[in-house]
Formats: sequence, C-alpha cells, structure tokens
Amino acid sequence: MLERVDQLLIGDTHSAFLQRLFHRAAQSQPLDALRWLDRYTNTEHEWAVRQTIFDSWAGHDAAAAIRWFEALPPGITRTRTESPIASALGRRAPQLGLDLYRRLPRNSQTVEFANNFFSAWAEFNPPAAAQAAFPLLTSPRHAEVLGNLLGTWARRAPDDAVAFLEKLPSDSRSSGIWIGLVTTLA
Repeated sequence: MLERVDQLLIGDTHSAFLQRLFHRAAQSQPLDALRWLDRYTNTEHEWAVRQTIFDSWAGHDAAAAIRWFEALPPGITRTRTESPIASALGRRAPQLGLDLYRRLPRNSQTVEFANNFFSAWAEFNPPAAAQAAFPLLTSPRHAEVLGNLLGTWARRAPDDAVAFLEKLPSDSRSSGIWIGLVTTLA
C-alpha cells in the first residue's frame, strides 16, 4: 500500500496521508509502524512520520514506548529516536518522561533529550516543567535548556517566567539561562 501511496500522492496530500496512517498504526501496531518508517529514512517525510509515531504511541501506551526505547542499543536507531520520544513524552506523559530522564546516562545526548522533553512539556504546562527541570538540570551545560524552557513559558506568561527566574539563586547557570530565554523569545 505504501508503494502505491508514494506513487499516487504528492506534496501536502502525501504528507498528510502518511501522518494519519502512521498515527493510527502506532496506536495498535507501533513496532510495525517503525518498520514501515524505514521506507522513509533519509527522505523529506522521515522526521514528521517518526514524530507522529512516537506522539501516537506515547499518547496510547507511553510505558511500552519507553520500554522499547530503553532496550535499544547505542547506535543510529537510538540516536534518531531520542528527540521524537523526548518531545512525545513531554507532551503526552511528562511524569513517565521525567522518570526516563532520571535513568538516562549523563552525556551530551541526554542534554538534547532534556531540551526536547522540557520544551515540549513547557508548551502546555510551563510552571510544572520548570519546577521539575531546575533541580535536575544543575550543570552549566544545562543553562541553555533551562533558558529555552523559560523562553517557552515567557511567550505565554512573561511576568510569571521572569518572576520564577528571579527567585532562583544566582549560580554558574544564570547568564546562560538568561541568554537561552532571550534567544527563545527572539
């Protein structure tokens, strides 16, 4: 069917069809949907379809998506999956995503996971995302992540975001947080 769809549909119609198909497939057959995704690796559809699969799966059964992700060995599949699963968990299952983040090894990929996860969470509940992030993201390398999160919050409620930031003690992250906040707003 996918071969036929790829031949017949073009442009936005093709993209919309793929997103709907993969959304529905991921609710009942997420592993099959991931196998079908291989067809779109390194194409213009890959990122959107991958995000659709994880959004749908996390909304339907976040615990299963997390178990699958944690079982992945280091490599290209895990790397390609970190961003979309982090975003999906931030939107669909923030508490489970927070638990997953706590179990991840601390490295540069974890910083990217944190950025995607907390930014997605901040899109619908910025105070909760900030309250959870600040005690966990204590390294200066997390300053930009925290600034992005506060920038997302500041787009909706600038006074609240700045008031939250002003209550925090000044530390090695402070200037980086302000830079991230202003950059996100800009």
